[in-house]
Amino acid sequence: MEEILVIVAMIAGGLTGFLMVKFIQKKLKDKKEK
Repeated sequence: MEEILVIVAMIAGGLTGFLMVKFIQKKLKDKKEK
């Protein structure tokens, strides 16, 4: 059971990190255009 929780946590963390990176990249791009 614990292995499943670890995998779910890793996937959730990976998705969160990926979304944060995309969000930061979008913010930086918006700043450069202005």
